[in-house]
Parts: sequence; C-alpha cells; structure tokens
Amino acid sequence: MRTACAILVCLLAYIDMIHSQSTTVRTSKGYIQGFSQGQTIKFLGIPYATAQRYQYSTIDIPAWTSALNATKTGAMCPQKCAGTRQAIYCTKDQSEECLTLNVVRPLHNPSQGATFPVIVYIHGGDFSSGSGSAPVYDADYFASRGHVIVVTINYRLGAFGFLSIFDKYGDAAGNFGFRDQQMALTWIKVNIPAFDGDPDRITVIGDGSGCLSAVSHLASPVSQPLFKSAVLHSCPWTVPFLSREQARSQAAAFSRQLACAVNDIACYRAKSADDILRAQVSVKSDSYSSNSLVAFFPWGPSIDHREIFYSPYDVFKDTSRFDSKPLVIGVTADEGVGFVYQRFPMPLSRGHYDSFMASSVTNINDQSLPASTVSTATHSGNVDMREALVRYINNNVFSCPAVFVAKQIERKQVQNTGSGRSGFARRINTSGFPASSPPAKVWMFEFTMPTSLPGSFTVQQQQMTNALWSSRLSANNFCDKRSCHGADIRALFYSNALPLIERLKTEEIGKQMVRYWSNFARYGNVNGIIGSRAHLRTLQIQSALVTDSANRGLNLNTNTRPRSNTVSFPLGGLNVRQLTSPARLTLQSALASFTYWPEFSTQGSEPLTTMLLHQPPVELRRNHWTQTCGGGQSRPRRRWG
Repeated sequence: MRTACAILVCLLAYIDMIHSQSTTVRTSKGYIQGFSQGQTIKFLGIPYATAQRYQYSTIDIPAWTSALNATKTGAMCPQKCAGTRQAIYCTKDQSEECLTLNVVRPLHNPSQGATFPVIVYIHGGDFSSGSGSAPVYDADYFASRGHVIVVTINYRLGAFGFLSIFDKYGDAAGNFGFRDQQMALTWIKVNIPAFDGDPDRITVIGDGSGCLSAVSHLASPVSQPLFKSAVLHSCPWTVPFLSREQARSQAAAFSRQLACAVNDIACYRAKSADDILRAQVSVKSDSYSSNSLVAFFPWGPSIDHREIFYSPYDVFKDTSRFDSKPLVIGVTADEGVGFVYQRFPMPLSRGHYDSFMASSVTNINDQSLPASTVSTATHSGNVDMREALVRYINNNVFSCPAVFVAKQIERKQVQNTGSGRSGFARRINTSGFPASSPPAKVWMFEFTMPTSLPGSFTVQQQQMTNALWSSRLSANNFCDKRSCHGADIRALFYSNALPLIERLKTEEIGKQMVRYWSNFARYGNVNGIIGSRAHLRTLQIQSALVTDSANRGLNLNTNTRPRSNTVSFPLGGLNVRQLTSPARLTLQSALASFTYWPEFSTQGSEPLTTMLLHQPPVELRRNHWTQTCGGGQSRPRRRWG
C-alpha cells in the first residue's frame, strides 16, 4: 500500500511538472506562444529579421504588442521545388517575407541552474532551394533524444539571396542570404536564454551549401563570436565561390533575362517573384564561369571582400583565415552520385567526361588532392563515364579536401598550443565547455547507409519490406542502396516524414549520431566526458565495482540501445547484488554500448582516425585515407582489446 501511494505521488508530481512547462516565452521583441508536441515544445515561424528585396537584412523588427502565435512554420523563401524533393524538402507556402526560424526544445526543464546546449542547423540545397521548416528537418526527435535545443532557419536563396549589385564605383552589394544567416545567429545569441538555452554553447551544423555557409562563418570576424563549435556535413570544398568579375557577368546575364538595366534595383524590385525565378533558371553557369563544378552551385556566394573573402577550400590554406573552434567533419560514402546522375541522366561519353575534367582540374589543381583515375563502364553497349565522375567528385570535391582541412586545423592547434594534442578532453567539466576557449580539435566521420533492416526482423519480413519499397522506386532512383549526399542528415533528424523503410534502416545509427552530436554541443567533445579510451575503460570498471552513489550525477547521455546487458570484465568474487540496481545497470549498459571516437590527428598512435558511422560505428585508420587520397604508407591496424 505504501509503495502504491509513493508511485501515485510520483505520477501526480510528473503530471504537474509536464503541465507546468510554459509554452510562452519572452524575447527581446515580446512574448511568443508555442505549443507542446510529444516530448518537445515548439516555437515555429519566429521572424528574426526583415529586409526588402536586394537589401541587407536587419534584426531591428518592430516589437509585437500581443503574444506572437508561433504554432505554424513560416513560408519558405522563393524557389523552384518540384519532383521528388517536394514532399519532404519543401513547405506549402513561399514568400519573400521568409526570414523566420524555428526553436524546438525538450519538454522537460534543465536541472536547476543549468541550460540546454543549442544546435543551429543551416540547410543545404545548392543555395537555391530548401527550407529550415521542411518536414525532413523536423527536430522533434533530435531535441528530445539529445536533450538539446535545435534551431532551424530560413535564409534568402538563389538570385534573391546571392545576386551581386554593383554601384558606380565598382563596389558590390550581395551575399544577402549569408547576411540573413548572420542575423539569425545574432537573434539566437540574444534570445535563446528565454528558451532555457545557453548562448555560450551554440553549435552550428550545416550540410552541402549549408556546410559551405558554416565555413564562411568560421572565417567571418562578424560571425565568429556567435557560435562555439561546428559540424560540417558533406562540404563540397573545391566548388569555388564567384570572383568579382564572374559575379559581374552573372548580374549582366540576369538583368538581360529581366529586360532591366544591369544593377537597376528599382527595375528588379518591380518584377514579380516568378519573373526573378525564371531569370535565375535561364542564366547558365557557363555564361560567367569556365569551371564545370560551378554548375552544381550556380547561385552560390561571391567573394565581395565585405562579407566573404575566400572560397571555402582557400579559407584553410592559411591558418590565419579561420577561427579556432572544435569541429566535426564528415562525408557520406557516395557523395557524388546525386550530383552526377541528376546532371547527366543519360550515359556520359568519354568526350564530355574529358571536357568536364579539363575544366574542374584546371581550376582546383592542388597537391593536397589525389590525381584523377579513369575507369569506364558500359551502358547498353556504350561507354558510360558517370561512375568515374562519381569517384572523382567523391575524392576531389568532398573527402580528400576534408582530410586536408582537418590537417590544417591540427596545424593551427600546434601553432597555438605548441603541441599536437592537449589535455582538453580530460580537463573538460560536466557543465559544458570550460571558461576558456577549447583547442581546435577535430573529429572525422564517413557515413554509410545501412543496407539491412534491424536484426529483430526475420528474413521473410526483410524480403517483404524491401520488395514493397523497391516497387515504389522509379527506375532511375540512383541512390537506392547507396549512401548519397544528405543521407547522414536525414538519419540525424530521423523525421517522421522519411519513408518507413529508411526510418527502419537508420534507427540505430540515428541514435548513435544524436548521442555523439549532442555530446559535442554540450561538452565540445563527441565522447562527452569520456576523455580517452583508457578513461572509458576506467568508467566501465567503476560502473561494475563502485557503489551507485559514486556514479550519481554522471551524465553520459545514455540514450542508445545497448549491444548487450553486461560488461565483459572479470569480477572475481564480487557480490552480485552490487550489480543489480537500475541506475548501475543503465550506466553499465550505456558504457558497454559506447564506441569511443578518437580525434583526428597526424600524430600519436592513432593517426588520421575516422569513425565509420554505420551500425555499429567502427574506426577507420590511416590506410582508409591514404588509399583514397595518398599521403604516405598505410599502417597496420592496431587491435584494441
């Protein structure tokens, strides 16, 4: 009876706690009314800045006199969104009044005196499409499971966001979309405490063009104070930004399509949004750039020496050009597939392949990149060079430049600290980042899409589910059974908008990613408070040997399914009752399932270590990158017992 009463009291207290979670917050512009959904509270469609067409945005928006209704996402910025992307990458409405953001926080309050770390996601979409409000980026799972606040943002795209406009002195105004991102980061820095977020623990995540944006923020003196760390997903590093001359040629071609005088802002503003989009699509990249890679991001930023000073890859050629922050850098196993097969839906001839390579290699020739290799495949009796181009883009645009960037970050760390590895991971405190700035540590990953369903499925169930999924695929679905660009972000957010088969396949790896990413946002280290492999082993032993009270308060973000219910350590004659409490078993299982992720380094006993984000995660050592990118003899893999 007494036990039942205690349970009832706890249940009533929990219900009271849930109902006490406020869905109204006060920001610098007034009150905002959100709503609770599942294990999160959401505030959607919050305006963070305002701007006319071809005007820099500003956060000086009028304050609202009554509570702002933030229960519906804002319109996405004008774009062409059709085909298979429309279902999960677009929203129903679009408008030029699109500078809004969404805040998703856990339903529960942080512990007394604590705050939630903040993750800001900058969406990809070749700078011409996408929205932070798209169903695929629903942050309900990410925020609730990671115990973090997730903010997704909209910013102006295409010709609306990145057209350059020159004055009579030759100075350019442009990169409006990049300025929008800065205004969003500024708004978040000022207002996130109202949502129980920590303004000193803001992590920027970007993929694709969003990743290139994040790199530019790392290099921007304006942006650098606005965030603490970054996760760089699938950066197409060697796709260059436009030079001043190329931006001028692009603007001239654009104005001709609109029948406006070049740089005539009044004429541009008189045109409808559809007119702008039609002109944007009509301007081809080869009219202003000889680099074939620019075709993948035809409306990307330009180097205006006001907002942006370098192309992304060039940022890291000099360690003085970027800020020293902890980074996670990663790629998918088949980055180039979508880019190549969307641009070349039919077999690619050797002549067209050679023409593409001549342009891109000439423009990105660099000793840090591997020499291209050529192999051919046949398609209906004809030579098809698309797979050769896929490998080239995988290596020379994504993977090998990422390795170079990681090495440059470590080089800057050596310059700043005088040693290749510091004790930051061991000195970190459980409340988050230390007061002083952490060293520029970097972790690398390669994401491989799981090809099979969870082990709980029988062979027959797997066959039936795969058959059902295959029947819904079109004949040209080139990403079926491959790890295409964006697959890692889809697994990370694990949105209900994803196809069921994809959710089933990525459930476990999604949990692992949320765990690593939330650790990184909280502690500046993907391993959380685990400072080393030896430290992990010590904690595992302690979880089996010491009393519960010694482990109380040890926050390891233990939201993963354990591989086993025990830790395989000899316990001798230890009293079994010491191992049976729920707190101990939870900690023990979490530690048993945890895969330690060493930092990337050119020094020490674990050089160039990369995590293969698969199920379960495994380590890739030096030979993985040396075989792909060159740079030395491979070393035998060391076994860790």
